[in-house]
Amino acid sequence: MQKKLTLKNLFLADGIGGLVSTLVAIGFKPYFVSLFNVPETIAIVLAIIGLSYAAYSFTVSRLVQPKVNGRKFLTILVVANALYSAFCLVLLIVFYQSTSLWGVAYFLLDTCIVGLIAAFEWTQLRAGLE
Repeated sequence: MQKKLTLKNLFLADGIGGLVSTLVAIGFKPYFVSLFNVPETIAIVLAIIGLSYAAYSFTVSRLVQPKVNGRKFLTILVVANALYSAFCLVLLIVFYQSTSLWGVAYFLLDTCIVGLIAAFEWTQLRAGLE
């Protein structure tokens, strides 16, 4: 039996993604300089952003009332994910000359994953997910 995707589950999944992103940024922090050739502060910024997303998504998953405020909360998340994806692309452009192949791969992967998540959430928003 397949479960229906709900707004609550979407926010929970996004919160888990934000938490994983935070853990990856913190875990890779020592390698941002040596392996990626990117300042360590970038890892800290990405960890803070990921933690913020997790906090927002987990909080909203508890508060969301699909027929009352669901579209508003999901719209905020779609925009935030699209902006984060663009931010990662900007980081790649800014640090491209000094970034190693691993750094390029990391930022491209982050950009693509979060961009695809934003696109999926957008389709769910347009479809009227409850």
